[in-house]
Amino acid sequence: MHALCETRYTGCGLMKRLAVLFSLLFAPGLWAAGGPFSSIHSQLADLSLDPAKTYHVRDVRLARGGITIYLNDGILSFASPVGGKVVGAVFSCVGTDTGDAEVLVMPPGRGERASLAYYTKSPNLDEHFKEAIFLFTDDTLQDVLRQIQQGVAPNVPEEARKLAPRWSEMLRNIAGDLEVSLGESLLNNDPPQLGLFYGLIAGETLHRFDVVYQPHLEESVTVGSIVDQNNRPIFRVWTSFAPRHRTPLPPDPFTLSHFQIEATIHPDLSMSAVTDFRVTPHIAGRQVLSLEISNRMKVTSATISGQPAEVFQPESIRGSDEFGVGSFLVISPHPLVAGEPVQVKIQHEGSVIQNDGSGVFFVSARNIWFPHRPNDSSTFDLTIRCPSNLRVVSTGKLESDQVVGDVRTVHRVLGSPVEFAGFNLGDFESTTVDHGPFRIECFANRALLALITRDSSARGSGQRLHEISNETASLLDQYSTMWGPLPIHNIAITPIPGTFGQGFPGLIYLSTLTYLDRNERPPQYQSPLMDMFFSDLLLAHEVAHQWWGNLVNPADYRSDWLMEALANYSALQLIERRKGHAEFAQAMLHFTAELTKRDSLGRPVDSTGPVDLGVRLLESTNADAWRVITYDKGTWVMRMLCLRMGTDAFAKFLKQIVADYAGKELSNEDFRIMASRFMPAGDPDRSLEFFFDTWVYGSGIPTLALKPEKGSGGEYVLEQTGVEPGFAADVPVTVETPGKPAVVKWVRSGSDGASFSVPRGSKVTLPAPEDFLYVKRAKAATLSRSATTPRAAGEPQ
Repeated sequence: MHALCETRYTGCGLMKRLAVLFSLLFAPGLWAAGGPFSSIHSQLADLSLDPAKTYHVRDVRLARGGITIYLNDGILSFASPVGGKVVGAVFSCVGTDTGDAEVLVMPPGRGERASLAYYTKSPNLDEHFKEAIFLFTDDTLQDVLRQIQQGVAPNVPEEARKLAPRWSEMLRNIAGDLEVSLGESLLNNDPPQLGLFYGLIAGETLHRFDVVYQPHLEESVTVGSIVDQNNRPIFRVWTSFAPRHRTPLPPDPFTLSHFQIEATIHPDLSMSAVTDFRVTPHIAGRQVLSLEISNRMKVTSATISGQPAEVFQPESIRGSDEFGVGSFLVISPHPLVAGEPVQVKIQHEGSVIQNDGSGVFFVSARNIWFPHRPNDSSTFDLTIRCPSNLRVVSTGKLESDQVVGDVRTVHRVLGSPVEFAGFNLGDFESTTVDHGPFRIECFANRALLALITRDSSARGSGQRLHEISNETASLLDQYSTMWGPLPIHNIAITPIPGTFGQGFPGLIYLSTLTYLDRNERPPQYQSPLMDMFFSDLLLAHEVAHQWWGNLVNPADYRSDWLMEALANYSALQLIERRKGHAEFAQAMLHFTAELTKRDSLGRPVDSTGPVDLGVRLLESTNADAWRVITYDKGTWVMRMLCLRMGTDAFAKFLKQIVADYAGKELSNEDFRIMASRFMPAGDPDRSLEFFFDTWVYGSGIPTLALKPEKGSGGEYVLEQTGVEPGFAADVPVTVETPGKPAVVKWVRSGSDGASFSVPRGSKVTLPAPEDFLYVKRAKAATLSRSATTPRAAGEPQ
């Protein structure tokens, strides 16, 4: 199947900061000349090695979070200061017999060790190197000088002059790549304990890679490298984690709220906009606001409380695609006061809409077209102008839609705080249905409706719109009963070219293929699975996102999968009720097949990484990994949890999540802890810690078989193959003893097999393949579960 949603680009602070922090993606930026940032820029562009601060060092140790660097023997040359502070250094021991340096990184979690091993062939990083560039805004200079004073480290100014021809330009280039992060930290006068540390390491075996420590982030340690993917450079994260011992995180520097956006879509589909919003600072003395916007949009000016503000926005060397997002800085003319809101106005322009040539438009930057900040929720007041022959739909309740001359002006307001605000554009026909508390607007491209009318005489051009509206109304009723009411009552369904959908607050993008009957779709989309996807699953999944992802928000990129898995499993449950268990089982078996499919190196897709790696899976060498692991494995996690908990308890559990986390952020651990409260008393893993270690924080899909012990009437071995030696899972084995009700026995699998006993004469079977994620070993077919075997406790009949 296809991905249900494109990347929702929620609050993945790690991924978004890396887009700026790492390299080669950005050329010199644009800024309002004459401000404090332009001075920082000039000094970074003139960085040079300082002979007075060049030393022959031995046994220098730099510990930054979970990164430890040993400069055992070599030349360390610091750079000239920037803003009065030394921010760079070069290390080299090339050409010496005894020179050496080493970097150690030991990720604390199983999933991160597996991720590191996926890229480096080792779960821990221990790499020797002879050359490195360091950039920092912490106390690295003072740390080194302290250690130098305790030993013997002569000043060697002549070595700076030897290193300069090779290293000065490279140092300036890398500093330019890090200009946003360095400038933000310097202008905000970050204390040393919150300063950035970055190392570009030339490893002896791993070649060039980056180690980064950003103590103000939850996951402050990152290791990875720049690679070329689809003819553009990206930063591939090898591992990212919070160190075992860390200082408390600082408070959020500021929050955004009360967005007012006035945008004009011009006849050539370019857009110009003014975004006005409130900023509430939480830390005194800071001057820099770090914001994000699509790389397709150029920020042209900004004001803070009516005063001109300096802007710095890196430019992309290569064209950005629809997922491209970049950071930019707005520098206040004076330090901001904690607790005193200021009004920020930003002008921006660019092209985020594409025309496929047939009059159907594709909005590429659907949730990043305006300045924003991850995880900040806000109300939205949107006024969008477009050519009068087109219609624009956005998040929010329709206040007015007026045409004056050749310009249409649409005003929509959303009074409930949300994280996303999107829009869509097209030559639309529409229908509106008032259903209970909801007003449902359904839009379709006129060209598409003309195709339906031509190919299907039985349907009028508006019938499909009414069908989708009625189906949406039914879904809203069912989900409201299951999870509780929504604060948003205006729902707009709009078409988008492609094979996916997206569910924003009050605005759903639905694949144009969903508007077509099976026989009207291209041949490759006419199989039974594709028919279920486009006819039954996609709309139900996107409507479910009004709760999962919009009302309840993921806490970070690691918990994004929860929203997709909950939306997907909920949609599949509705399909099972409406169309029967066979269609549901077909989908689950398809998910297993996709997860166990082998790549070009013979590795199953599932081995790319655990589900909690989230969007980092997009960087892997397997193009399908993010989609398959997020949706397919995520759905499997919910399936297994539902059956383990019992369907009634699972339904109560989801309703309680919505009640407790509406308008809040839900992490993986929040989810686990709440789920544990609904587990049955006799479960061997009521805390679900082992379950999450196996299926959320780990990888692996076992091949299982039941084997009776020779010469015994009730002894069995659960054999496990096809996974790493440390993999283990609790497997629900069904035991049928004559004259007694069938029971489920939990057996913990392992590489050496797991022995267990049952009453003599009992029938022992593995779970049905649609109830548990595993592969059944072919030789164990005679022991497979029969069609009449009772299901696990709580499983729907």
